[in-house]
Amino acid sequence: MSFSEATFERVFATAGWAPSAHNTQPWVPHVSALSESRASLTVRVDPERTLPVTDPHAMDLGLSLGCWVEAANIALGAEGARIVEVRVLGEGHGMWLELDVAGVGERGADSATGPSLGAGTGTHETDSGAGFEPAEVLDRQVDRGKLVPRTDRLEEALSQFAQTNFAYTSGPIASAQIPEPIWSDASRYAQAAALSPREALDETLEWLRLDDTDPRYYQDGLTAETLRIPRAVARAGARLIKAGSDTLLNTVSRTGVWSTMLPTFASRKAPDRVVLALHRDHASQVSAEEWVQAGRDLLRLWLLFARHGLRVAVESQLKDTPLSAAMLCDVLRRTDPQGNFVPFAVFSVGESAGEVPKSHRLVENQT
Repeated sequence: MSFSEATFERVFATAGWAPSAHNTQPWVPHVSALSESRASLTVRVDPERTLPVTDPHAMDLGLSLGCWVEAANIALGAEGARIVEVRVLGEGHGMWLELDVAGVGERGADSATGPSLGAGTGTHETDSGAGFEPAEVLDRQVDRGKLVPRTDRLEEALSQFAQTNFAYTSGPIASAQIPEPIWSDASRYAQAAALSPREALDETLEWLRLDDTDPRYYQDGLTAETLRIPRAVARAGARLIKAGSDTLLNTVSRTGVWSTMLPTFASRKAPDRVVLALHRDHASQVSAEEWVQAGRDLLRLWLLFARHGLRVAVESQLKDTPLSAAMLCDVLRRTDPQGNFVPFAVFSVGESAGEVPKSHRLVENQT
């Protein structure tokens, strides 16, 4: 094949739809070297699009970059190319990536059954997306509305994924389905802790997009539409946020509205609840490269769910709140009593009950 700038414009346009924490889209990719059959890419991090308070170990940042890399690899597969090496440089919020790309001739040529890890500091690839198509990346959605449980489909998808079990992550990933009573209790603790510390609240509010007249509403962040917040409520919330977190907290405390949002019972019709974790004592023991690898696997899993008619609702607050995270780890220890775990992905999964509003991306304004 023959690479051109247009090749990577198409790749970046697809990869820009990768998921990221709070839809921050922290990646800044560019082509650093280009020849007819090979290319080098550099992916920097926009510091204004990171979450240093709520993501102190850059877990979510690494996962987001990993999702972007996997989405780019899938897009490259449609171009008859692949990522042949990923180098993760730096640590924490100072990480960045260098990617080597090569053509694979006719589409699907030189393709193996799945990716593998190579020696050294880079991840070496052996496939061009393992059968996923760019359209699947573009169509993938998070659904924060009603999800109908489809446990049989979930188990089938997990079984299929286990056959190529966590193809990028160097160590095994622990997973468990969380019983609804435990999920309900953990959610209450996590939501009750969401209003403190103040710095964390301010950081989260920065990425809420409740005012649909704000241009940022159509670029990034968590919109009222995707959060399923009615327009009138969203506009009132936008005014409170604009007035500052003090005003918001005073209103919440005075009206008691927050308590009405907390789960009070375990629903028999709730979707399935899933946690994924690495085998570590603490998140500080996980390298930037490992988070990127886990992010690649996470996107592949969610795309596989989509093939089974399933969507996820991400519930990151459960992993970010120490007490809730400990409850999730207790469930993981039911099958590994001596294990230590760092949850990195927590989500509900089921079939969407209706149409799902789509979040916005910066690449929409670049095409």
